[in-house]
Amino acid sequence: MSSIKEEKSAGPIARHYESIPNNQDSNPRNEDVNASSRDITDGISITRLSSDPVTDLKEILSQWDSPHPEVRAAVKNYDEDIPANTIRAWTIGMFLVIIGASMNTLFSLRLPSIGLGALIAQIIAWSLGHGWAKVMPKKQFNIFGIKWSLNPGPFNIKEHSIIVVMASVSFSAAYATDVLLAQIAFYKQAFGLVFQLLLVISTQSFGYGIAGMLRKFLVYPAAMIWPANLVSVTLMNAMYENNERPDPNIFGGKIHRYKWFAYVTAVFSFITWIAPNNVVVNQLFGGTTGLSFIPLTFDWTQISGFVGSPMIPPKQIWAQFRNSTKEETPDIHMKMMQKYPEAPNWWYMSLFILMIGLSLITILAFPTNLTWWAFLIALGISFFFSLPIGIIQAITNTQIGLNVLTEFIFGYLQPGKPLALMIFKTYGYITMSQALGFVSDLKFGHYIKIPPRTMFMAQVVATTFSCFIQVGILNHALNNIPEICTPHQPSHFTCPGGRVFFSASIIWGLIGLQRIFSPGQIYSSLFIFFAIGALLTIAIYLLSKRYPKSPLKYLMAPLIFGGAAAIPPATPLNYLSWGIVGFIFQKFIRGRYFAWWSRLSYLTSSALDLGLALSTIFIFVALTVNWVEGPKWWGNSVVGGTLDAQGIAVQKIVGVGEHFGPDGNSYLIEPVDL
Repeated sequence: MSSIKEEKSAGPIARHYESIPNNQDSNPRNEDVNASSRDITDGISITRLSSDPVTDLKEILSQWDSPHPEVRAAVKNYDEDIPANTIRAWTIGMFLVIIGASMNTLFSLRLPSIGLGALIAQIIAWSLGHGWAKVMPKKQFNIFGIKWSLNPGPFNIKEHSIIVVMASVSFSAAYATDVLLAQIAFYKQAFGLVFQLLLVISTQSFGYGIAGMLRKFLVYPAAMIWPANLVSVTLMNAMYENNERPDPNIFGGKIHRYKWFAYVTAVFSFITWIAPNNVVVNQLFGGTTGLSFIPLTFDWTQISGFVGSPMIPPKQIWAQFRNSTKEETPDIHMKMMQKYPEAPNWWYMSLFILMIGLSLITILAFPTNLTWWAFLIALGISFFFSLPIGIIQAITNTQIGLNVLTEFIFGYLQPGKPLALMIFKTYGYITMSQALGFVSDLKFGHYIKIPPRTMFMAQVVATTFSCFIQVGILNHALNNIPEICTPHQPSHFTCPGGRVFFSASIIWGLIGLQRIFSPGQIYSSLFIFFAIGALLTIAIYLLSKRYPKSPLKYLMAPLIFGGAAAIPPATPLNYLSWGIVGFIFQKFIRGRYFAWWSRLSYLTSSALDLGLALSTIFIFVALTVNWVEGPKWWGNSVVGGTLDAQGIAVQKIVGVGEHFGPDGNSYLIEPVDL
C-alpha cells in the first residue's frame, strides 16, 4: 500500500472526519449534510445506511481512519515504508535492556526507590538513535546473502518503537525476584542459581503463549483501544512529525506539537496544603489520611500515580465488547498490517509448551512443596481470567489483579506451605499480568505498523535476556551489600518487595485461611462480601438493561470493586483529583474544544509523565543519594505539621492498657486442625 498516495487522497476527508466528535449523534442546525458530504468526498457517492446523515457520513469515512476519535487523535492513518528490524535498533535496545534491568532490579531493593520506565527509554533512544545515524558509516555488508548496514539511514519511528518495546518488557523488576528475596533473605533458604533462573524465566515468559492466543480478541479488533498506548504513540509521532503544519485556530496551535511537549515538561508540580489543627477538618479535608473533600493538588504523582493518566478516556465496556465479538470489517490499521507476515500461532504455542516444561522442572526438581496439580490450577486461573480482564484493560486502562485471589485459593488448597504459596501466586497472577502487558505492546506495534514477527523476536529476546541480568544483579546485591534486607540498612536497601511477599506468605500460607476466615474465626464475616460483590454486579447489569438511557449504563461493577484496589496506599485525594482532571479533559475540553483535545491532550499527558520521571530521577541522584535536605520554609513545612500528615487526626485515642479487638482473654487466632 502506498502510504504517500493514500495520505494525499484521504487528506480532505480525514480533516473533515476529525471535526466530528464521536458523541455527535444529530444535526442540531439542520444543515444540508448531503451537500456538505458531496463537497468533502470529492464526488464519492454516499449510500445512506440509516436515518441519521451524520452517522452515515462517519460510517463511510471510517474506511480512511479508525472509527474511534481517541485513536484518530493519536494514530496516523498511513504506513511508511521504513525499516524496523535493524542492527541499530537491536544494539540500542539491548544496551538499554542491560541498563534498565540492572538499575531497576538494584533499586527495587531500596526504599525509597527509583526506577527507569519505558518513557525515559523513549527519550534516551531518540538521542542515541540520531547520534548513531550521524557517526556510523553507511557501508553495506552481505553475509550469507543477507544485506545489512550499520547505518541504514535516518533513525526512524519504527526502529525507535522496537527499542521502546524491548524496554517495556524488560525494565520492570521480575515479580519472581520478590519470591527469591523472601526465600533467601527472610526464610534463609536457597536452592541455587539454576532454580532462580528457571523460576524467573518461566514466570516472565509464560504470558507469551496466552498473548498469542488472545491476539484475535484483544489486538485485531478496532474496539480494543488499549488507551495507555495512545499517549505513547502520540509522543512517538510528535518526535517525527517534521512536516506537520501548526494550526493557528486553536490554543497552542501556532507551535509544533513537539515544542508544546517541551513546554509542558518544564512545568514541575507542587502541593499546597493549609489546614488548622482541628481533628474534624483534617478528617474531612486531609489528603494523606483524610477524605479529601476538596481534592486540590498540582502534583501529577497524586493525580496519575495510582489510577493512570486521567487524560486517557475509558470507554463503555459492554458496547466495546459487543463490537469486538462481531464479525466487523477490519479498520484501516488492521488492513495496513495485513501486508506483513503474521507471527504464526505455533511460535507462541511452542513457547507456551516450553514454559510449562521449565515450570514443572522448577517446582518438582526442587523442594518447593508445590504439587503439579496445584501448578496447573494456577495456570488455569491465569488463562481463564486473561480474556475478560484483558477486555476491561483494553477499554478502560484498568487491570484487575489476581494476586489476592490466588493467595486465597491456595491458602485453602494447601495450607502451611509459604514457599509454595508464593510460587503459586506468581504463576497464577503474573502470568495473566505479563500476558496482557505483551498484548498491550502488540497493540502498540499495531498502531505504529511494526511487522509482527519483528515484534515477537524483540519481545522474547529482551525478556529472556533481562531475566539473566536481573538474577545476576540480585545475587550480586545479596552477596555484597552489608546488612541487606534489614530494617536499618545504612543505604536503605531494606527489600520492601521481598518483605511484603514474606509477610503475605505468613498470613496466607503459614498461618492459613482456616485460622482466620473459616466459620467461628474472627474474620469469618468478611465472606459476606463475596455474595455482595456477585449480587451487585448482576443487579447493575440487569438495571442498566432495564433502563438503557439512565446513568446506570455508566456503572461498571468490575471497575467499582477492582478500581479501589490501590487503597491503601492510595487515598481519596488520588481518586478525586484524577476524576476532576478527567472530567475537565474528557468532558469539558473534548466537548467544547475538540480540535485542541484531538491535537494536544495526549501529548500533554505524556509531557507531564516525562516531566515527573525526569524530575524524580534528578532529585534522587542529586539530593536523596547524597543525603541533601531541601531548604526548610513555611511552604514545605506546613504540610507535615498538620494532624492529617502526622496520622493523628482521630477523636478517640486508646488509653494505656486498652486495645482494639477482642478482650484480653480471647485469642485473635484460634488453632484448628489442618
